[in-house]
Amino acid sequence: MNMEAYLLEADPKSVAHEHDKRFLRNILKKEKFISVPCSNRSIMRGEALGEVIIEVSSDTELREIVQMVKIMKKRKSPLRPLFQTIAAGIVE
Repeated sequence: MNMEAYLLEADPKSVAHEHDKRFLRNILKKEKFISVPCSNRSIMRGEALGEVIIEVSSDTELREIVQMVKIMKKRKSPLRPLFQTIAAGIVE
């Protein structure tokens, strides 16, 4: 089945969720390493953090993260502090 046929048959919410996952993966692919500000000072690869965020987050939480990233990109703010905060919340 080609992608156009899939998009026509699929539920709009599932298409939006897949778009959010792809967007987050592409953003975090650019980040080499993200240090997690917690007690053990662990360091995560950007791609691994993206997969953990997608796995742990609900659809609405993932949508909120994507919206925050888009707003920060529009304002040309660094994204690393946002992902460090998210990673700290996931680790603990």
